[in-house]
Amino acid sequence: MNYSIVGVIGHIDHGKTSLVAALTGIDTDTSPEEKRRGITIDLGFATFTHEQSRFALIDAPGHQKYIGNLLAGVSSIDLALLAIASDQGVQTQTLEHTAIAQALGVKTLIVALTRCDLSSETRRHELREEVEFYLSDLGFHQSVIIETSTVTGAGIDSLRAELCRHASTDRQVSDANFRMPIDRVFTKEGRGCIVAGTPWSGSVSVGDELAVCGTDQRVRIRDLEIHGESVTTASAGLRTAMNVVASEQLALSRGNELVSETGYALSNRFTAVMESFFVNETLDCPINCQLHTATTQCEARIHGPKTIPPKTNTPVIITTSKPVLAIYNQPFLLRRPYPTGSFAGGRFQASLAGIESRTSQILETICSLGAPDPAVRLLANVDLAGQLELTPTYARNQAGLSANEYREALNELTESKSIIHRGHLIISRASVQLAASRITKTLSHYLTKGRAWTSLDSLIKSVSKGIHASTTKQAIEDLLELHEIVELNGLVALANSDNTLTRKQRLTLNRLLEMLIDNRTPPKVAELAHDSQQSIKEVESLLRFPTQQEKILQLGDGLYYCQRALRKIQSELSGLFRDGETRTVAEIRDHLQITRKYAIPLLEYFDRNAITVRNGDRRSPGRSLLMHMDSDQ
Repeated sequence: MNYSIVGVIGHIDHGKTSLVAALTGIDTDTSPEEKRRGITIDLGFATFTHEQSRFALIDAPGHQKYIGNLLAGVSSIDLALLAIASDQGVQTQTLEHTAIAQALGVKTLIVALTRCDLSSETRRHELREEVEFYLSDLGFHQSVIIETSTVTGAGIDSLRAELCRHASTDRQVSDANFRMPIDRVFTKEGRGCIVAGTPWSGSVSVGDELAVCGTDQRVRIRDLEIHGESVTTASAGLRTAMNVVASEQLALSRGNELVSETGYALSNRFTAVMESFFVNETLDCPINCQLHTATTQCEARIHGPKTIPPKTNTPVIITTSKPVLAIYNQPFLLRRPYPTGSFAGGRFQASLAGIESRTSQILETICSLGAPDPAVRLLANVDLAGQLELTPTYARNQAGLSANEYREALNELTESKSIIHRGHLIISRASVQLAASRITKTLSHYLTKGRAWTSLDSLIKSVSKGIHASTTKQAIEDLLELHEIVELNGLVALANSDNTLTRKQRLTLNRLLEMLIDNRTPPKVAELAHDSQQSIKEVESLLRFPTQQEKILQLGDGLYYCQRALRKIQSELSGLFRDGETRTVAEIRDHLQITRKYAIPLLEYFDRNAITVRNGDRRSPGRSLLMHMDSDQ
């Protein structure tokens, strides 16, 4: 059976509650205050089944004072039913409610012209033209307008049929973690606390435990109901009531959210894209306003460009007065006090929790955060944070990526070397480059002050403002590998001729070089350390100096060769290959009078540098060696 949630919206006293009663037989104004005043104050709920479709109707209050209650109800509807009294026409809340539906992503809007028994046919014809015009301006080009009267019953059957025509047929259970914004809390005698809402994702069963997001509270589900029918499991998109119990006194209210244990976190700061409703009004930033999202409302401050043109998608930063749960592409609404009311809507993009980037940098990134390409979107999140403990759940909530999109994007970014991938930790290559720039500038500044060397810990601390320390350490590793900086016994300096060593260090380095110069079977680092009575780390630090100056070359696995010895070995290979034959490792080893311990790393180095070409266990002369052989002739 098809299932749809319908938000019934419209100006105060335009017949919404009567329309719901005509469709369902249920009076949704249940409180004494609503009965006394004749208006809907809080949300009303009713359901009906017609043919193969079932509908859950949410009767939203039309009075401007209770707009927050309306927003809590229409945050998860499938389609909207807009009531317009034919004897009064389009009013202030008619326009605002329609703009709200459009901002929250409602695709289908059905208009019921109510109280048609109180207006003439000419008046109804004029009203239809007016409604069609302003709906089209908001993007509702295919809206259906049905004339109704709850007094005579006219149009009610046609309205039911139209709802069935637009009933949702593709509802699927989400594989995301469970999440349900609470829009209603009450106590029932003999059962205790009942909470109700529409799950946004995932599914839940009787006996499951859920967390109250942002608190230490946990609840267990005793019973589940969907429209008064007891069920064992409820899933996304179905109006659900839960009888919940906890080990301590519960303090739940509208705006709380029940979530599975992992995957959701609150934040006070977000990137977003907003669009103002007014065609002729330019907004000035920053803006103080009220934010509504899911069933939550709070004060907010909007930062963005100095002026925001009307009806444009504008990147902004939203700071909220209290922590809010918001995930990628989640809709929100912005309101100001009466008479302005709702003035803009939009979509969240990413949480800025723990991110210290400048406002200008964040605003520049927002377009990439919403890019259609999953890899671009993921990279924008990594670049913004500097580094992330990245998981599929984080990627889904923060960047809106499915599990497959996440895997493919991660592989693409890793292969292109746009990120550095270390398990779950993803480091931004752009942040590493920023850290590297800061490091070289800092060391250059120290050098002008006559301080060539600085401690590694001090350097990391001085350049890591706004950058993770592990990102700075990665930048140091890169700079050391590129020989742009040198490190010795925990001290770091720019790699240039101005760097000096202590007398003792120079003597030690000279002894090490004596063991390497012209030696075709040089000792490895461990042997050098033993013979010089230094630690392996100290030996490696000292050898960075002649390595950076290209006096010696590191072949890997703790093996260093001086350049002169390598050139001599290359010349000897020229003679070996002059007859044009390929040679085995054993033949090369014997010709050079070395052991396999040295022959293998030497040949691997020669292979990398096109001096030799490997084919199985045999070698032939490479491009560089052939050029050398030609020059000798």
